[in-house]
Amino acid sequence: MELKKIKIKPFLHKKDLLNLNIYEKNKFNTRKQAKALMANLVHFLDTVSLTLLIKNFFKEDKHKNISSIHNCFAVTCINVNLLAELLKLNYYNIYITNHFLLNFY
Repeated sequence: MELKKIKIKPFLHKKDLLNLNIYEKNKFNTRKQAKALMANLVHFLDTVSLTLLIKNFFKEDKHKNISSIHNCFAVTCINVNLLAELLKLNYYNIYITNHFLLNFY
């Protein structure tokens, strides 16, 4: 949305100004939206894969440990193979089975 900045002086006895950011909800910055599309799409896909990974990781055994920062994962040594298989399955389901990118395009 387009941003409009306004400065107001709320008090007569002070010289302080208050800065207000007002978004015009009916005016969109289409250039900015087009630039942000790919970054937002990649973040969305990372989030989907992480959500599915965690859901499937804890499906059988709720007493496992997993850590994640962005799209990096850490598990105990015994669960590394499971993690790799679940990631492959997630990516296969998102990109191959569902044809997400083709449908998006």
